[in-house]
Amino acid sequence: MRQTEKAMKAFHNYIDSLGDKVTEDNINDYAQEFMKQYNENLKLKKEGKLEQSDEEKAYDLYDKAMETYSNSESRRLLKQAIKLKPNFTDAKIELICFYEDEFKRIRELEKLEKEEKEYLESEGYFTEENISCFYGILETRPYIRLLYVMASQYQQIGSYRKAIELYEYIIYLNENDNMGARYSLMGLYAMLEECEKMKEIIDHYPEDNIPTHLFQFVLAYKQTDYTKARRHLRAVQMKVPDFKKFVKGQLDEDDVETHFIEGYYRPFSLEEIIMYMNAFDTIFLNGSLAHFMQKTLK
Repeated sequence: MRQTEKAMKAFHNYIDSLGDKVTEDNINDYAQEFMKQYNENLKLKKEGKLEQSDEEKAYDLYDKAMETYSNSESRRLLKQAIKLKPNFTDAKIELICFYEDEFKRIRELEKLEKEEKEYLESEGYFTEENISCFYGILETRPYIRLLYVMASQYQQIGSYRKAIELYEYIIYLNENDNMGARYSLMGLYAMLEECEKMKEIIDHYPEDNIPTHLFQFVLAYKQTDYTKARRHLRAVQMKVPDFKKFVKGQLDEDDVETHFIEGYYRPFSLEEIIMYMNAFDTIFLNGSLAHFMQKTLK
């Protein structure tokens, strides 16, 4: 599970154990010593010469669960991980997502969110100092992932206002928005023609990227500002030249495959465009909008 996070957590525990010995002047020395010992321990554990903690075993089980193609095996591994680490939020999220009934999934996610928030509040994480940087704190990072999954679930069932509420809450807790909640908000604001809110988020995150132009195109089109819509649509084409072929249905299978690498997401690619169009298919399946795109991208 997220090797970087595991190493960061181990490092924080190591530094905490040293107490007042660590200063700004010597922390780099301790960091180098930690990495040397950490890598050596990883090697010994891999060789079976050093016993893993229950938490480490839980993380390994989680990683295996994420790599297997068998749903039943994945569920089994996740349950074992949770047994070893009862507060394993990420494993609980994945286990809930196996429920076929989407409303049961949401109910279980809501219960988990309530439990997780109460725990984090009791541990003193919901403070003015921490709010706005939750993803930067290892202990609160899973909570942000949980909120993102919940928002996505609400979006899928068409509860757009509830999804917006959660995506906005994510940004409130984590202004850097490592999960990209702002892009989902742009899509929802465009869908619901929330012009002022779209302007606010664009101003707050001034970016020259695919979702920013794609969703501003949608909003401009819905507002009948066709000049602005064409400008944003052509900006997308400038970044991904094959976008025009895709819109016109001129890509063959070989062309499409060059844009997709299994398990890997590339910004400024046709893959990225299709990902957002699929997430907001109720917008892009509009025949008139599709016709406008084809006419614009000559």
